[in-house]
Amino acid sequence: PQHDQAAYSIGDVRLSLVSRDSDWQLDLFVNNVTDERAEIYQDTGNFEWAFSHSTEYERYHRTYTNRPREYGVRFYKGWGD
Repeated sequence: PQHDQAAYSIGDVRLSLVSRDSDWQLDLFVNNVTDERAEIYQDTGNFEWAFSHSTEYERYHRTYTNRPREYGVRFYKGWGD
């Protein structure tokens, strides 16, 4: 069977502070700002069933989603040229 998947939009934000000589960098970030729960892929399991079952057909349906909102700090320090 075919499955419809709703459209989705995912936005990320990153604020960076870089030293004059680019020796270090500090990033504040938020991935998936709106905490969108998008359905990335849907699987009926037909392929796995053919190679892994020897009994009656067992139907299942998997839905893969994106990661939830994530935020953090990243610090980078360069050591020489």
